[in-house]
Amino acid sequence: MPISNQLLVAIHNTDDGDITLAKAARIAVSLDAALHVVRVVRVVHETFADLTLHEVKTREALKSAVLRDAEAEVLEMIAAWQADAPKAVSMTCSVIWQTQDWPVILAIAEKIDADLIIKSMASSTLGFIRTPSDWHLLRHSTCPVMLVTPINWTQRPNIIAAVDASHDEPSALCDSILNAAQQLTSILRGTLHVASAFPSVERWLGPISVAIDFNKVRDNVQKQTDRHIEALTSRLKITGAHAHSREGEPANVITALCHSLDAQVLVVGTAQNTGPKMILLSNTAEQILQQARCDVLVVAAQPEPQLEPKPKVQA
Repeated sequence: MPISNQLLVAIHNTDDGDITLAKAARIAVSLDAALHVVRVVRVVHETFADLTLHEVKTREALKSAVLRDAEAEVLEMIAAWQADAPKAVSMTCSVIWQTQDWPVILAIAEKIDADLIIKSMASSTLGFIRTPSDWHLLRHSTCPVMLVTPINWTQRPNIIAAVDASHDEPSALCDSILNAAQQLTSILRGTLHVASAFPSVERWLGPISVAIDFNKVRDNVQKQTDRHIEALTSRLKITGAHAHSREGEPANVITALCHSLDAQVLVVGTAQNTGPKMILLSNTAEQILQQARCDVLVVAAQPEPQLEPKPKVQA
């Protein structure tokens, strides 16, 4: 990340907002960071083209009343948290009337120079991300985004960092994931687990390897993956992390590990694409996000700087 000064909290309503605010405030208290809460009152369609002047005034009055009520609810929620807060936290809020929430969230995040966006999610058995809005937010955000469920964190939660440990070469994305996970683990006083998947040995070696001892090969690959995880964490001076390497598809391995460890936060990474590639997340990240049932923090590695061509020297 690192998270430092300013957090943006996006809520749907007060039903899920209380827990989302409590999670964000827990981070803010540890870092002495400020919080800005935004609630977008979404409207499906709004047009004044065929309305009379009286109808326009009536609609505007209704809109103002809805926004006042929504702002009052947010301020009441903030006041309720601050009344029992262990430490004072600077909190401000915005209530916006708009058809789409994600452009508003991104605009405010840029305006306040947010280090982290925390967005509430309604619980669902159909998947963690349920709306196109969430995908747009993840694809276009220039800062980390944490999507949270309406379930409180425990005192010492398990936090999983999902990395690619197929090699131990330095990786900007792995560094971003591990640094974010380590910082969050320190903030929440949790336990850090670093997980990586390796491909199925049988599928990897193919049909020509009938005489090969698959179990032995699998053990060797797993030990090598564990060594790579250790090398990645050691290089960043991360201590006390538990390494987990499993055979299988990355999304299945990571989500199964989240379930078995009862993890409350999963940290994943995706490339910081530009241009046409911006509309895509990595396939693995998308699959994990679709299957995960815990909070997910998505971080990105910054794109490599483009070197300007050297001027031609004329003879």
